[in-house]
Amino acid sequence: MDNFIKSIYDKINDNVVNYDKTKGIIAIFKEICKKHGKVIALRYKERSYTYEEVDTLTDTIAWNILNAGIAEKSRIGIYMDKDERYVISILSILKSNCIYVPISKIYP
Repeated sequence: MDNFIKSIYDKINDNVVNYDKTKGIIAIFKEICKKHGKVIALRYKERSYTYEEVDTLTDTIAWNILNAGIAEKSRIGIYMDKDERYVISILSILKSNCIYVPISKIYP
């Protein structure tokens, strides 16, 4: 790898973020939503979602998961393309206090 490519690679991968390790991912996500609600959180092709939109959407889906009778701590498989819906699905499952299980479309 030449120096130019290595410098780009190093810059892209310099993404260390300090965070409170006593909090779970959903608690941290909620804090970010409060601070940056109107900021774009997720973008895929022409569609984008603000933190507020992602938070509201994932809360609704999490409520529907639990309302459907799926017990907390249940394992829920995700078998879908990796797009914005994949991220939304993971957050929704975590918000419902369940466990997401990624299922590969390549190696079922």
